[in-house]
Amino acid sequence: MTKNKEQTRHQRDDLALDGLSFLLADVQDNLGNFLTAFLTIQSWPSNRIGAAIAAGGLGAVLARFAGGWALDIFPRRRLMLAVCCAVTFMSVTVMAWAPLFYPIVLAHFIAGGAGALFTPVLPPSAIIQRGPKAILSAWAVMSPSIIWAMRRPVL
Repeated sequence: MTKNKEQTRHQRDDLALDGLSFLLADVQDNLGNFLTAFLTIQSWPSNRIGAAIAAGGLGAVLARFAGGWALDIFPRRRLMLAVCCAVTFMSVTVMAWAPLFYPIVLAHFIAGGAGALFTPVLPPSAIIQRGPKAILSAWAVMSPSIIWAMRRPVL
């Protein structure tokens, strides 16, 4: 591969990785807020909304335990990232199509678990792709979401 084609490929990969990081952060950070508003519109009582949101948190906590182990033994991080994206997509689809208590609790539990694995999967993928300068680039991409989240009032 010529140097120009290789440089173009690296730039395209960098752009794709930055876009993926930005979009995943946006989806995962706002999934609970969206679900709360969606269930309120569906006239759910607050105790059931709270249970559905708590299920996502429980899924995230449990996935962090198993996810660390899985990341240590599973070398194909891109495949793991693709599976997490597909699981999140399917969970959100189930929540939209079946606004019933148990499907939503289960789907949010699974989405919370998949979302918990994005954080440990993305930085190693970026470092493998770009080298150590990836950490600074990832911070530059993620900082708008972090700043936006910090300026919102805490309920």
